[in-house]
Amino acid sequence: MQETMTIENNDERVAIKSLLSILLDEIKNVKVAKEQDERLLTVEEVCKILNVKKSKLYDLINKREIEFVRFSRHIMFDKKDIDKFIENNKVKTVNFNDFNVNNLRGSRYNKKR
Repeated sequence: MQETMTIENNDERVAIKSLLSILLDEIKNVKVAKEQDERLLTVEEVCKILNVKKSKLYDLINKREIEFVRFSRHIMFDKKDIDKFIENNKVKTVNFNDFNVNNLRGSRYNKKR
């Protein structure tokens, strides 16, 4: 339910506008902080996303197969890098209608019967 109130005193009007401005700025700051918190992921969070054990993730880190951010001794991951890693490791589908056995290499496929 929405209520309306009239403010006749100009000083009260200015004070309320000032308070509303401060509140809106605080809400924006909270949103920005939340977005930044969600941008960097921990090892545990990435393990859940990729459905792998920590040892596998550390193996990918050691082989430099996945991008990461190091803060002192802490390892974090940028969400965009994890999304890119997933996209780059997708296996493409095969259309078997376009599949031609005669184009395969190897003698066992090209034998005349």
